[in-house]
Amino acid sequence: MLDDLGPDFGSSRYAELAPTYTYYLNEVNEKGKPIVKLSNIKGHPHLIVACKDYPGLISVITGKCLESDINIKQAHAYTLSRNKMALDFFSLDFSNSPSISFLEKITESIDNKELIDIEPSQILQGFPRKTTLDFLKDSGFFGLSVESKHDKKGVLYALSRFIFDNLEGNIYGMNSFVDWKGQSINDIFFNTTKSHDYVFNTIKKIH
Repeated sequence: MLDDLGPDFGSSRYAELAPTYTYYLNEVNEKGKPIVKLSNIKGHPHLIVACKDYPGLISVITGKCLESDINIKQAHAYTLSRNKMALDFFSLDFSNSPSISFLEKITESIDNKELIDIEPSQILQGFPRKTTLDFLKDSGFFGLSVESKHDKKGVLYALSRFIFDNLEGNIYGMNSFVDWKGQSINDIFFNTTKSHDYVFNTIKKIH
């Protein structure tokens, strides 16, 4: 299971607790149910999700955080391509600790593939940003990068939902964070059956 997480995970801040996360993944593989935990990592509260992977998963998780008025300050997503599972980490910013019911709602939403009723345009409209898209020939995936001098709650949800709704894309990797200056950087890697021209023309709508 661990080797399916790939070298990016092996060099990440999460690698030192790899036995714990592989245990979660093995449980998911055996029982088929999502595992959602709240844990302190490097002094910051993190939402940890281990579950079966499917298109729209990131939108489900980030949407439920947005609906609960919880801001995501940092996010990393890892896909186990051979085992078709996901291991995702979200550093959360909130005034009060999320309740057990919040974790239950996240788990239920993942199980039911439940998306919230908020259009990406409601969040991205008026949000200043620089958007670039590349096709990564070695992997066959697209890399979307969205940078801004500002942070705004729900941006990661809006970007992932745009990819899912408009490109039927499946996110296989993600690196999203807000730096000490308050600038946000969102790097999202996804695949899709849509043509290159269609993808590039569609992404222009984000600008």
